[in-house]
Amino acid sequence: MSAWDGCITGVTRALDPGRRIVQSWRTAEFSDDDDSRIEVDLEPVDQATRITLRHSNVPDGHLGYENGGWQERYFDPMKASFAGD
Repeated sequence: MSAWDGCITGVTRALDPGRRIVQSWRTAEFSDDDDSRIEVDLEPVDQATRITLRHSNVPDGHLGYENGGWQERYFDPMKASFAGD
């Protein structure tokens, strides 16, 4: 997979449709030896879906994800898009 014009690339390692996604994940800023891992769990809750994201093996110095990057760059835009904003 690729996002942000190739700045982010990865490989889907496991897929359980509607329940779980596991990917290796890297940015263009990672060294050639660095791959992080994302695990996304989807759980139905009432009339919605709870998303639990775990991002591990992030190389030192790449803290944007921990400092709100996932929320700001992915979840907020998705929420606005699904709400029709």
